[in-house]
Amino acid sequence: MRTTLLQLLVLVLAGLAISSGGAPGCGDPESGERPDVLYFYPNNNATGVRLNQNIIVDFSKPMDRASTEAAFEIEPAVPGVFTWNTDYTSLNFQPSEDLQPNTEYTVTITNEARGENGYNIDGGRVARWTTGS
Repeated sequence: MRTTLLQLLVLVLAGLAISSGGAPGCGDPESGERPDVLYFYPNNNATGVRLNQNIIVDFSKPMDRASTEAAFEIEPAVPGVFTWNTDYTSLNFQPSEDLQPNTEYTVTITNEARGENGYNIDGGRVARWTTGS
């Protein structure tokens, strides 16, 4: 009887560990595995931004290119091309045309952006700035 209770307790604890994602540091998103935006350039609330300014977003982890580029939004919309650094931690968006003068822009990285490790950014990240004349 005692062995059966011990076996049952071990099974319950193993089930809890599996359902919670395992031990901290072993793939648990709360242990720091989720990527995040470290830096936007232009910085949030910047003013007088150049009309030919590239937009740079730095991440805490290497990112999946396709999902991160799809998660990049700029309003008002501007066509452009993406380039990355070699370890996929820095995204550079180069507008194909000049930005509009004296205009507030909002750049969003939605929670659809995924790191190479498979974890999505927890919530979206936003930066707003205004161009110069």
